[in-house]
Amino acid sequence: MIIYKSKTEFLCFTAIKPLQAQMPDIINLWSKATQENPNLKSKEILNNTTKDIKYGLKQTKINKSCEIRILPKNSSFFFKDTNSAIFEDKLMLVSLKNKLFTTLIQSEIIANSMRALYYLAWQSAIPLKKFIEDRRIK
Repeated sequence: MIIYKSKTEFLCFTAIKPLQAQMPDIINLWSKATQENPNLKSKEILNNTTKDIKYGLKQTKINKSCEIRILPKNSSFFFKDTNSAIFEDKLMLVSLKNKLFTTLIQSEIIANSMRALYYLAWQSAIPLKKFIEDRRIK
């Protein structure tokens, strides 16, 4: 897949449960790809579900250059039946509801605009380690 060959940072919004339902092998393929390319810096924003958190813990053990953040519990926004990725000059949008549908847009201007929005979301998401620590305290 084209996404695994990125030579730059990989930014992703992911809903793990529907992703695994539609493409059961994708998580293992992604884990393998990140192991084979430890220089690939990835940042993923995940929902605050148990499945997403378990995936995040696994990914950060496999690839030390992978950073995971979790949407806050009180957030009115979450990723439902979608997966989006920004890498190089590309934006990939995936609909995971019913029939799988993917769109890949290759445009430096669009990728950079979406990258700016991604980093706005990144700032409000909680680092995985802190999210887990905060849950243990309560």
